Amino acid sequence: MASNLSEILVLALLGFSTIYPLFFILTPRNKIDAGFYNFNLGLAGILGSIGLMLLWVAAVELSVIGFVSAWIGFHLVLTALYWNAMKIPFLPLLLSSLFGLAVFWIVFTHFHPGMVSPLTGITLFIGNGIVAGVFFAMILGHWYLNVIQLPIRFLKNATVSLFFLIGARMIIDFFGLATQSILSPFGTSIPLLEYATSFGGFFIALAMFFGILVPFILNVMIWRTVQIQSTQSATGLLYVSCVSVLFGDLFYRYCVITFSLVL
Repeated sequence: MASNLSEILVLALLGFSTIYPLFFILTPRNKIDAGFYNFNLGLAGILGSIGLMLLWVAAVELSVIGFVSAWIGFHLVLTALYWNAMKIPFLPLLLSSLFGLAVFWIVFTHFHPGMVSPLTGITLFIGNGIVAGVFFAMILGHWYLNVIQLPIRFLKNATVSLFFLIGARMIIDFFGLATQSILSPFGTSIPLLEYATSFGGFFIALAMFFGILVPFILNVMIWRTVQIQSTQSATGLLYVSCVSVLFGDLFYRYCVITFSLVL
């Protein structure tokens, strides 16, 4: 049980922190104050460091810990270099995130060597992107309370990116429901759609409900509030979306461990 919990937390924290810097492309440094970059770079570094510490509990190979340590070190060096910088080029942040995504894949394949495939990688990337994106948008929404003339297009871009990511996961999930099957406790093969609507597939249904359905509906509401420039209302809705996405991500990762199923 402790090992499974450690795995879930490690993959969640590393998945979040490695993809999170990619969202800086939505907010150019010269258009927003330094505190926004400092807070978010620090957040990714802290959560990634916690994930590194939890790797010891998960009892992984030292080589895997070494890769994660190398990425954490690279990210923290960039954070220190750009802490008080007036201009922050996106390329180093992109390289850090790409390095981190490769490290995350190494960690995932260590936990689940039998689940390695391009579709698995794409699905994990999208899932991590939804979690990181909704938190980035929520924090960005708060910044409109601090920076009076912050362009509204930044929050619009963040909302559009969430539409794209949630829509992509929705397509992958529906495709998985239509084409995949799962082994029952009795060893028989059951279509995934049939299993997801049964009592045994309750957690699969919960993952899709909290992971794509609720966030999509909330994102429609967020988009409408952003259109009328009600950033405070949009931020409140993003809080709710964050909670829903976190629950959905937890259930999705439970499906990986219990059913060897990536959706």
